[in-house]
Amino acid sequence: MVILSHLLFYTGCSVLIGGLLMLAVPPSQRPPVHLPKGWLPGAALLLIISSFMPLLELATYAAEEAGTDFGTALLNVLLHFKHGQVWLLLTGSLLFLIIFLLLADIRHTPAAARLALVWSTVPIVLTSWTGHAASLAPVSGWLSHILHFLAVCVWTGVLYTGAWLTQGRTTNWRAFLHWYTPLSISCVLALTAAGLVLMHYTAPNYPFSLDGLYEKTLLLKHILFFPVLGLGFVNGFVIPKRMRLDAEFDVLRWMRVESILVLAVFITTAFLSESPLPM
Repeated sequence: MVILSHLLFYTGCSVLIGGLLMLAVPPSQRPPVHLPKGWLPGAALLLIISSFMPLLELATYAAEEAGTDFGTALLNVLLHFKHGQVWLLLTGSLLFLIIFLLLADIRHTPAAARLALVWSTVPIVLTSWTGHAASLAPVSGWLSHILHFLAVCVWTGVLYTGAWLTQGRTTNWRAFLHWYTPLSISCVLALTAAGLVLMHYTAPNYPFSLDGLYEKTLLLKHILFFPVLGLGFVNGFVIPKRMRLDAEFDVLRWMRVESILVLAVFITTAFLSESPLPM
């Protein structure tokens, strides 16, 4: 259940940030995406629910160990454990964001979408504080986790939104790729740099030592990442040339394949979050 909660949280962050970023861009610079009314508030609600799931498991374990009732154990986890305190802050910020998304006309007001976009980074900042790296290096580990997580969400969030919520195949597509391609390259460079710092703290002997579950899962994640990069190159550089020759070329099919591979990377990352660090 905990691994599933991590997967839902990563996906929810990606969907929320990607959708808001798309709405923050002028309509002439993006494909005609259709976001259902409850899509973004639902993504924010998913973050609250998915981040609460590990606390339920922790509270259940604490109640059994201490011989107390579940309610008392849950209250203790929320008030005295770092993960519980972060969840309370996370929930408060996301409830305000949900209210804002429901009341503000973000679909027709780019300034409101930009404000919500900045607001949507709060969950990344908070949850990064509970990560492996932040526990080992409170400042540099935390900041590296923030940069890594944010870069992933910006890159993949726009990818998911464009691939699955676009109506029509070619409208504004070249204008969209004109800014999304350099943005995605910047995100990949940022997450790679931040990832190297994170590995310095969490797996200092990787890839020379693959004895533990953490290192093996990390290797699998990196193996899956290479096809994603390959498809990203095709979507960013090869397909635009093809579209100049064939205006009706279906770029969505290739973006959807890339997004499915990204989901596989998210799954391994969810396993990684629960894997014990190497000794």
